[in-house]
Amino acid sequence: MKRYYFYAPSEYRTGQRGKSVIDFKLAALYGETVYSTKNRADQRRFKYFDVVEATVATKELNLFNFKVETGKDGCMGHWAKTEAELIQDKAKWGYRLVSEREYLLLRKLAIKLLF
Repeated sequence: MKRYYFYAPSEYRTGQRGKSVIDFKLAALYGETVYSTKNRADQRRFKYFDVVEATVATKELNLFNFKVETGKDGCMGHWAKTEAELIQDKAKWGYRLVSEREYLLLRKLAIKLLF
């Protein structure tokens, strides 16, 4: 089982810096090979096990939005059948592949912003 970690900064980072807004998304997926009885062959399947979305204004007290979904038995999956399709599709939405270490540091930052 291989893990894939993605980070997406806000599309509007330059405008938000002036307003002191922190906005980013994190996604972690794992890929596994399963046997398909329909196709009679092994296929790759990707499932999310961690999703974090954070929007926080550092100068405004009441402007924040957090979404944290975590757990290995979640039902959210991704349609990609290969690793290349997964990375290409995530890149279309502004995500870039990061290391596990970078992912965990960003996740820790998001949780600290929450509390």
